[in-house]
Amino acid sequence: MTIRRAQLDDVDLLAPLLDAYRQSLGQSIDLTLARNFLKARLIQDEAVLFIALDTSGTGVGFVQLFPSFSAIAASRTWILNDLYVTPEARRYGLGRELTQAAARFAKEQHATSLQLTIFDENADAQAFYESLGWKRQRKHVLYELQL
Repeated sequence: MTIRRAQLDDVDLLAPLLDAYRQSLGQSIDLTLARNFLKARLIQDEAVLFIALDTSGTGVGFVQLFPSFSAIAASRTWILNDLYVTPEARRYGLGRELTQAAARFAKEQHATSLQLTIFDENADAQAFYESLGWKRQRKHVLYELQL
């Protein structure tokens, strides 16, 4: 397996992964939507993605980061927004490797933190991130305004 930073040329490898990820979270199949979303993020330099490729060059996972800033820390932060590994590629440590690639990248960018949000009921994801040293923050409450 190879993990590398994704480029615009990788959209066709990433789109089926994003579409499968979205479906796993209850969204309908829409490969065109996934492709257009990824293409726009990469063209506009609004996201950084790392892709995991198997030995045949097929995409088997990705992690997507979005930039942010902390006025309190007066520094850059990154949001780990999406992590997905195909069912057949799970249990080989790819999620861990993708997450570590994201953390290395954030450090190289002199970020002070990497943040993520997990659904309260997703105990597996919580255990996974805690096994990697992530700490649950209890001092913040997340609010959302649907627009």
